[in-house]
Amino acid sequence: MRKGPPYRATTVTAGLIFGHAALLAGSGTARADKPDALRTEAVKALGVMYPEVAVHHPVGGMVMVYGQPMGAGPTPRDSANAWLRNHAAGLGAGCSTLQEAWSATFRNDELTVFTMQQYIDGVPVEHGLAKVLVLNGPTNPVVYAAGTLATPPEHGFPAAAVSAECAAALAGADDANEAMTVWCKPELVIYHGHGDWVDPVRAWKITGESPDRVRQLRKTLFIDAATGATVGIRDEIARDVSGTVRGYGSPGLLPDVPYNPPSLSGMRSIGVKLNSSMWFAARDGSFYISTPLLGAVTVQSLVGRPNFNLGEVGTRMSSRRRRSCPRRHPSWRSPPWPASICSSTSSGAPRRRRRSTRTRPPTPPTITSGTARDRGA
Repeated sequence: MRKGPPYRATTVTAGLIFGHAALLAGSGTARADKPDALRTEAVKALGVMYPEVAVHHPVGGMVMVYGQPMGAGPTPRDSANAWLRNHAAGLGAGCSTLQEAWSATFRNDELTVFTMQQYIDGVPVEHGLAKVLVLNGPTNPVVYAAGTLATPPEHGFPAAAVSAECAAALAGADDANEAMTVWCKPELVIYHGHGDWVDPVRAWKITGESPDRVRQLRKTLFIDAATGATVGIRDEIARDVSGTVRGYGSPGLLPDVPYNPPSLSGMRSIGVKLNSSMWFAARDGSFYISTPLLGAVTVQSLVGRPNFNLGEVGTRMSSRRRRSCPRRHPSWRSPPWPASICSSTSSGAPRRRRRSTRTRPPTPPTITSGTARDRGA
């Protein structure tokens, strides 16, 4: 694994690239998950330069770009920085600044991923990240890019009227936070939601917790720096849901015949959905989801082909404290390209060299066990 220098600056100003398109930037009242004029212009320019590229919006304000090698550079970092200078507006960066947070190589040094932290007027954006994947080689092309970036308001943010001390006092005075007696120092950030993307707001980020670990109480509050209102609350106790997606398939190379009956086995690359978020099962069918939800949850498996029935989704729950600092290695929540399901053919007839499937009533997703544990920060 190779890490880049902490917060190496890579300034991206989309207006320098698309000229008058900067004058067409969407207003601050537009939701963060809706494309503004600047992003639309950037996507069009990207499509003209790379006709086979695809721009995908899987959930919320996330944007994914893939489908064709893009650009080149003498080194993977040069290639990634050049791509961001030319096309970051297509991810929603607008006229903000992206700074490298970390980088790493994987798959036997075949690929290098660069993760960029977004800043607006020098203030970090909470969950404002862009990732660029480079295929290492003679030309180092970019093969994938994604981002959950906040679109800067056209007329800037309102003047800050709430100090850090006042924000801490407001958080501690709320009756709902009475049990949290340990508070960290407030930090000024740009808040635009987490999955439920909202208009970006300049806010004070303050985390409080209860010293009683049995209560498992730790929350982060986002207090508007202009009005003092609480615009977001994040539960820092992550409830982990893990399990396996299994389906009926014929083992070996033989088709589904009486002497080779189908059996339950792990199904890879199957979409697993919890509320509005979606993950993909690993090669052995296992999945791991972190959620702030309490109690029983409903997990669904998304299958997009006919004649395929889900055999079983087994899950278990646990709890842990969220990490207080960002991870320093790639943490892809979904594969860097759309998953393909090869468990059945489009016509429904089984192939000899692929697993065939059998029509059976699916077993509803269930929580097979529930345990609570705290792994520490």
